[in-house]
Amino acid sequence: MKSNWRWQLLLTAVCLAAVWVLLSYQEPTPAPPPPSDTQIDILPTATFPPDELLCTQQVPGAGGELVEGVVGRPQYPNPLLAGRNPVDRYLVDLVFDGLTRYNRDGDLEPSLAESWSVSEDGRSITFTLRGDGQWHDGQPVTTADVAYTYGLLQQPAAQQAGLSDAALWQNVNIEVVDGRQIRFNLADPYAPFLEATTRGILPNHLLNGTDFAGLATHPINQQPVGTGPFVVQNNWATDGAVVLLPNVQYWGDGVLLNAIQVRFYASDSERYQAFLNGEITALGDLPSMVLGSVMAEANAQFYTTLLPRYTQLLFNLDDTAASPIQELAVRQSIVQAVDKSTLLASGIAGQGIPFDGPYLPNSFAYDPNIPAAVTTNVISASDQLTAAGWVTLEGASPGSVREKDGEQLQLRLLARVSSDQQLLADFLAEMVQQLGVQVDLSVEPHEIYQQRLESGDFDMVLIDISPAADPDLYDFWSQEAIVRGQNYGYWNNRRASEALEAARQLWNPDERNQFYRAFLQFYQEDVPALTLYQHVSNYAVSEQLLGVDIGRVVTPRDRYLTFPQWHTQLADQPIPCDRLSE
Repeated sequence: MKSNWRWQLLLTAVCLAAVWVLLSYQEPTPAPPPPSDTQIDILPTATFPPDELLCTQQVPGAGGELVEGVVGRPQYPNPLLAGRNPVDRYLVDLVFDGLTRYNRDGDLEPSLAESWSVSEDGRSITFTLRGDGQWHDGQPVTTADVAYTYGLLQQPAAQQAGLSDAALWQNVNIEVVDGRQIRFNLADPYAPFLEATTRGILPNHLLNGTDFAGLATHPINQQPVGTGPFVVQNNWATDGAVVLLPNVQYWGDGVLLNAIQVRFYASDSERYQAFLNGEITALGDLPSMVLGSVMAEANAQFYTTLLPRYTQLLFNLDDTAASPIQELAVRQSIVQAVDKSTLLASGIAGQGIPFDGPYLPNSFAYDPNIPAAVTTNVISASDQLTAAGWVTLEGASPGSVREKDGEQLQLRLLARVSSDQQLLADFLAEMVQQLGVQVDLSVEPHEIYQQRLESGDFDMVLIDISPAADPDLYDFWSQEAIVRGQNYGYWNNRRASEALEAARQLWNPDERNQFYRAFLQFYQEDVPALTLYQHVSNYAVSEQLLGVDIGRVVTPRDRYLTFPQWHTQLADQPIPCDRLSE
């Protein structure tokens, strides 16, 4: 009996424990359903707790390449030989660095140099190279490379080739201080000298002392080696395209695309068709004549940016030519009759930004008030011509040409055969003719256009100008530039010339600006030209290319300032489901 009592007590305890377990158990609360467009994966990861429910989201992934089409092909992608070939200039800017470079705000900043200083007398400029400068083949950049490159420009062959800064380097003494410091000694203070140091540096260790005359045939031109953001992977001459790899020294590992491939086409229409066919994913520098078609037919993103180039209507002020354009009243009337907004809308499909004066708006010498903007007023312009003695004869039919002392108001307008200038010239001629001026328009191929421009065979000429980043315009507007320079309009103003001469001898921008203000006043008074518009560049990228963001482009590499975020691939990334909405 005693033993049975113990077993009953044990059985009762077990039953009570089972009842307690059952009463304390609760159903787990189910997780909220995920969004319907989210894939659910239970992914093992060390980042999150092992029992946390994870989803995946798509993020930019590594891989793929940008394939760009350009019109033309390289010839000499070499910083000393690129010249007027736009494909060469494009590649040189991506592959090579100078001691300095201009950023897209127009400010000069260090590149291969880490700093520079100017002596008290303004005649010596000492540069210190960065300690980490490295060629694409891994060799260090030294002052021997700098001395070699700029020394080539001092050779007679460089002057004979017509390099813009070859004459400057004839008067510079190059002094290598040590492996990282180099000094340039000038005969006189000359602030625009710094712009000459933006020219790309060549690798002395690969060229082995090749002189300037031998540069054109050196194999390095087929697979250039520089220090810039992109590395040439292949021989473009044999492959028919250039493959550019991101330079790890420049970008680190922070890029997603594997490469940029640049393919060559004979015309805009050919590369445009290749873009529609999906053979290439980017088109740069789209002319206005094809822009509308691309926008209508292609599934693409479009970016428009200002370029450091502008178009002027230049007047011939050569007093030996005896042209009506030499009268100030005639020039002022033309300026007042030209409606820039209408002209750009009709002539170049709105692909330009009107502005006034000889300085681009991002130059430190630009003044929005000098010259003052002129309000378009054809009636006032006509009255001004009448007051100056240019009248329509009594009884003449509407639209007749004005006369003065038996001479008709007749002007020759010269333009160049190009997609932009031809139509623009037609509309410009119509605007001037409504004043009672007979405009004889000549649209010439480049060679004839250049001959007539340089010989002064025009009264008005449409001219495209790509000014230096430094605001020194001495070679465009000084008296000396009439004989040795590009003063094609023969503007002969002694005081304006003296202001430009004084400004180039000062290093301080604020001090220089005082003389540029004086120059602009003389420019406004004499009206030697009418600035029409600043050029823009249109860049189209396929919808396959994501993450693109393009701001102002002063040099080709400015287009790629946001290159690390460009991508064509997407990757799945694990993330806690409750953070998907963040």
